[in-house]
Amino acid sequence: NAQLIFTLFDLKLMDRNKMRDDQMWIVHRDNQGNSTIEPLSNYVIDDDKQLDNAYLQGVFGGIPHIDKED
Repeated sequence: NAQLIFTLFDLKLMDRNKMRDDQMWIVHRDNQGNSTIEPLSNYVIDDDKQLDNAYLQGVFGGIPHIDKED
């Protein structure tokens, strides 16, 4: 038995045809810099909902904020 842990930045890989909800985890970071993780299976998401769109709508928590330099 083995486990593979990876991160992704391409939201199109958040696809239920590729992985189950309990195989995808979201990392949350608080204001103090502490991180926690939880599986997507903790969320109630309609089966027909696109996970990448749900992520961008903030369903799983914070949406990344990128500061642009002037």
